[in-house]
Amino acid sequence: MVKINDSGWPVTVIPGDDYQRGQATALLLQRMGRAGEKLAPGQQPEIDRLLEFWYESGYCVRAILTCLSVTPDNTSQPPRKKGESLPEYLRSRMKKWYNESEADEFSAARKPPQPGLQFEQWYANNRQRAANNGAYRRPRSPGVRGRQARDEIAVLAASRRKSPLDRMREREERHAAALDSLAVTGQAPLPDMGLRPAEEMTTPRMVAAHAGHRSMPLLQHNVKAILERMRSERRWPTPAEKAVLRSALLDNRHRSALGELEAASAEYEDAPGILSPEGSRMLACLDRATSVETSLEAQIRLVMFAVDQDLGSDNRHPPVSQPDDL
Repeated sequence: MVKINDSGWPVTVIPGDDYQRGQATALLLQRMGRAGEKLAPGQQPEIDRLLEFWYESGYCVRAILTCLSVTPDNTSQPPRKKGESLPEYLRSRMKKWYNESEADEFSAARKPPQPGLQFEQWYANNRQRAANNGAYRRPRSPGVRGRQARDEIAVLAASRRKSPLDRMREREERHAAALDSLAVTGQAPLPDMGLRPAEEMTTPRMVAAHAGHRSMPLLQHNVKAILERMRSERRWPTPAEKAVLRSALLDNRHRSALGELEAASAEYEDAPGILSPEGSRMLACLDRATSVETSLEAQIRLVMFAVDQDLGSDNRHPPVSQPDDL
């Protein structure tokens, strides 16, 4: 959603959400000459609740200023009394603009003295007016040098980015160093058990199951659409796209875990029945659990590539670069 400066909120626009209502209220107090007035505790929330009713009734800042000046019969409103708080002043002056014909008193407002616009309508009109006057220019796409500089920055950033496995191993080394620093002086240190490398601590089935878990989110259409759009536009995900990706990852944990249970049960049943798409993919990954003399990342991508080839193009995830040792 487009947002504008707090000081630039238009007086003819009806605020639609909490952020816009805060901008409109600040502008209203500024036009009233009360922007620097010190309010007692609890008065600001009271003002916000009071003005929220009028905003929801279609009143803009200009309409509220008019209501504070005159009554519906076009007579002048009395000035603010000495010692009268700002919430009391607003409530007493705006009280006359309630619709007295309603059965429930103070349940509906009169028609605004000056009509307001929705923010989208005002924004479209403002852009059109600026385009007609020549003050608005559409952003230009980068030229050859700009695209070259953007590609160089992307390559530089990728070269400094470490793989998840390397980051995990460095974190484990830092934890081990921190534990070693806590050793009590005067006592013999514990014997070093010597952890085996990660390649020796894993089994082919563990690698295949991890490959199945990792490939599940990439099969969802919304995730593939977001990744393709980010790749084509060369940008990071927006907050809305991050929420979609985060939700897909959380959903994948549950679905892939159920798929792994289905696949494990199907391996030992004569008539396993109809498997879910997740169970079928996990079973295909487990069937291709082989021990090869390559790195963990290479084994994972090898299993994913073999399963994609067998299950068809509809189940393939976005392409990834293969490691050198493949």
